[in-house]
Amino acid sequence: MKINHCSSILRRVALVALVTLAFAIAPVVASAHPLGNFTINHFTRIEVSDRAVKLHNVIDMAEIPTFQELQQIDKDGDGKASATELEEYADLAANQLARQMFLIVDGTRVPLSVLAKNVSLPAGAGGLNTLRIEFDLGGQLSSADSGAIHELRFEDDNYSDRIGWREIVVSIAYVGKVRHRFRRVDPG
Repeated sequence: MKINHCSSILRRVALVALVTLAFAIAPVVASAHPLGNFTINHFTRIEVSDRAVKLHNVIDMAEIPTFQELQQIDKDGDGKASATELEEYADLAANQLARQMFLIVDGTRVPLSVLAKNVSLPAGAGGLNTLRIEFDLGGQLSSADSGAIHELRFEDDNYSDRIGWREIVVSIAYVGKVRHRFRRVDPG
């Protein structure tokens, strides 16, 4: 009877230790890419002013898609992405990603052009890098009635076949007497 009681206590202690260890390790693993090392995460901040719109975009690739993308970035095959290779990639990637982003106001697509771009390789898990692509897009709004309610629709079709979170933040600035009012339209 005493042996069963001792083994029961040992099992409980071992279980508590295992659970404590899991909770201690989990935040370290989840902090970089909470959905895993295969994700491609998206962030877009849309700033609407009286006659213009600006989009700040971030594509954050976890370790595995970064490893795959680095095969294309490393043009000379030396196993490293040089500053020149990263700059060339930034130009190509920003333009390519911009073509798959659609901003539509009152049924009319707003043409977007690349204003700025940057690519970096932050350290990831297991000695691998992650890839962060940041780029700004800008477009002009038509001179629509400023007192009316306008419909703004945004679509990002980049990496739609990959898992990852997508965050969109919209900021509307009121400048002078011009005041745009937008209503949110949920897809589907």
